[in-house]
Amino acid sequence: MASYPMLAWGIKVFSRLRQVSVQEGALNQLWAATSNDAKSGVFYYPVALEDRDSALARDEGLCQTLWDWTEKELEGHA
Repeated sequence: MASYPMLAWGIKVFSRLRQVSVQEGALNQLWAATSNDAKSGVFYYPVALEDRDSALARDEGLCQTLWDWTEKELEGHA
């Protein structure tokens, strides 16, 4: 990044705007793990805001490809 100081500065500023504390970052996962209102397979924005799936998320072939790749990657680590 030394050769692109403006890009480095922009990334630094943007990341500071998006960062939250560890405690805030855990709230959505804690809510999803403990709430009776949480639905399986649904994406939630912090905190507890349901979002629609993208077309890629609904692509069964792509999901299977990702599953197979993940299984293959993990074979050597079991």
